[in-house]
Amino acid sequence: MPRPPRISALRTSLVLAVILAAGVVVSDYAAFASLCRASIARFMKESAWPSPHPEYDSYYNANAYNLWQELATDAPDAIYFNDSVMGAHNSHERQETLAQLVAEATGLRVKGVSAPGLCPVLVKGYATLLARAVHKPRLAIININPRALTAKDFFELDYYYGNLLQYLTILAFEPGPRSYAAWCAARLHGLDFTGYLTGITASGAFPAQESYYAAHRKAALEPFTGSCAQNDPETAGLCRLFIDNYMIVIDDQCPMLLVLGDALAILQQAGITPVVYVTPVNMEEALALAGPQFQQRMRGNIARLRQGVASRGVSLLDFSEALGPEAFVDRQWACEHLAFEGRQRVATLLAEAIAGPR
Repeated sequence: MPRPPRISALRTSLVLAVILAAGVVVSDYAAFASLCRASIARFMKESAWPSPHPEYDSYYNANAYNLWQELATDAPDAIYFNDSVMGAHNSHERQETLAQLVAEATGLRVKGVSAPGLCPVLVKGYATLLARAVHKPRLAIININPRALTAKDFFELDYYYGNLLQYLTILAFEPGPRSYAAWCAARLHGLDFTGYLTGITASGAFPAQESYYAAHRKAALEPFTGSCAQNDPETAGLCRLFIDNYMIVIDDQCPMLLVLGDALAILQQAGITPVVYVTPVNMEEALALAGPQFQQRMRGNIARLRQGVASRGVSLLDFSEALGPEAFVDRQWACEHLAFEGRQRVATLLAEAIAGPR
C-alpha cells in the first residue's frame, strides 16, 4: 500500500534537514581544523599569553616548531634534553656540544634540545610532542640537574618557559571529535578560539612549585645555619649559593619528581627508551665550603630521585660526583657549567651506558 503523500514529504524534509546539518557540521569542523593550523603558525612568532620574555618565547617556540617539522619526515636515533650544561661557556676552548660529543662517541644521530634551566616540566611537554610525532627517536637522553629539583628559580609560577609549554601543547594538539565538541561547548560560554586554547593548554601546565618550595625551604636550610661562617666574605657568598641551589630536601611529593615520572611514562608508552642521568656537580668545592653534610644531603636527594625513576622501570645514571673542580667553569655561580674536558667525560660516560655491558 503506497505511503500517504504527507508522510513521504515529511520523510524527505527530515532527510534534507539531516544532510544540511551534516554539511554545516563538516564545514564548521573544517574551520576548526584550520584555526588549529593557523595557531601553530601564529604563536610560533608571538606569545599567546602575557609574557615578560616575548623575544625568548618566539625563539624557543620556533625551535620546537622546527623539531616538529623534522619529525614529520625523519627522526634521529636520540633526542638529548639538556640545560645550559649542553654547550661551551668559554670562547677559547673547543665548542662541541654534549649532543655532538655523544653522537661522535656512539655513532648515533643525536638531536640536542637545550635551553637554560630546561627541567622536567619542559621534558614532559616535549615528551607529549614526541609521542604524537610521525617519526620517533629510539632514545630520549634526559639530563637531570639537581638544582632543577631544589632551586628557587624553578619553583616560581611565573616560569620562564610558560609560553613554550603552552606552544608545545598546541603543536601536539590533534583536532578530533572530542576536541571539536569541547570547542563547540566553549563557544556557548562566549570564548573565542584563543580563549579556548588558553583553557586546554593552561590546565595542569604547572605543578604546585611555589608552595612546595616555600613549605620546604626553612626546615631544609636550617641545619646549614653557620656552615659558611668560617669562610672569608667572598667564599662565604659562594658557600651560600651552593646551599641555596642544592639543599632543599626532595620527597615523594616533589613536583619536579612527579612531573619527571609523567614524562618517562609518556615516552615509554610511545616506544621511546629514556636514558636518565644526574649532571655532575662541583662536589669537591662544595664539600670544602659547606662541609660533609652537603654531600650527605645531595646523596639523599639522588637516592629519592633514583627511587622515583625506578618506579617507572628506569635506571638512574648518577654522574653527580664524576668530575673534579677543574672540569667546571663559571664557578663563581656554584653551577654545573663544564669545560670541554668535562663535557667530553660526560659524553664518554653516556656512550658507555648506552652501549651497555660488553
